[in-house]
Amino acid sequence: MREFCRLSLIAWTVVGVLSIHCGPARAQAPAPEPDRWAVVRCGTLLAVPGKPAIEGATVYIKNGKVEAVAPRGEAGPTIAAGAEVTQVDLSRMFVLPGLIDCHVHMTSQTARDQRLMSLVKSDADNALDGVVYARRTIDAGFTTVRDVGSLGDACLALRDAINDGKIVGPRILASAKSIAATGGHADPTNGWRDDLFDVPGVEQGIADGPEAARQAVRLQVKRGADLIKITAT
Repeated sequence: MREFCRLSLIAWTVVGVLSIHCGPARAQAPAPEPDRWAVVRCGTLLAVPGKPAIEGATVYIKNGKVEAVAPRGEAGPTIAAGAEVTQVDLSRMFVLPGLIDCHVHMTSQTARDQRLMSLVKSDADNALDGVVYARRTIDAGFTTVRDVGSLGDACLALRDAINDGKIVGPRILASAKSIAATGGHADPTNGWRDDLFDVPGVEQGIADGPEAARQAVRLQVKRGADLIKITAT
């Protein structure tokens, strides 16, 4: 009798486990996020450099990328029901694609005391300056920039904050610290007294010879650089 009870208990336990694992799935997959559209109605549109501008065209932007350009009187792409649509009226404006600047330094600007400020300002100061310069850059029509040399982590943090939508600015491709030979253009100790700073090494982007150059590049890649800036002279 005890053996029968023990076997019955085991059988019901197995049935219960199978019921849990083999029962119909109740969890529902999350609903996909709706597409986000911007419909930009232009007065005059320069869509392709070198070709005539188009009067009265409409630009359709889907999830941040241009989906289509419809000349006046032509239908645009089909927008699915449930999509988020933003209407932008630029019918009195001349519209052109965002500009690209291939040589910027987003966390600094040329000034009489720029050299001194490199010693006075902290990485945090440079990051906050970068927020201001990023807004000026996007307001000037530049939607992508290539930052070719910066100190510290300010520019990399600025790039990431823009990508995350925390602040307004252009898309940044950052090189982080430029790489140079000792005494080269990107040697941060150039022009200062020898007793003010230690001799810079690969951590500061200084590379003398192929092995040091490889290490310097790998360090910038590790920090998150999108590209490498080398000053050969």
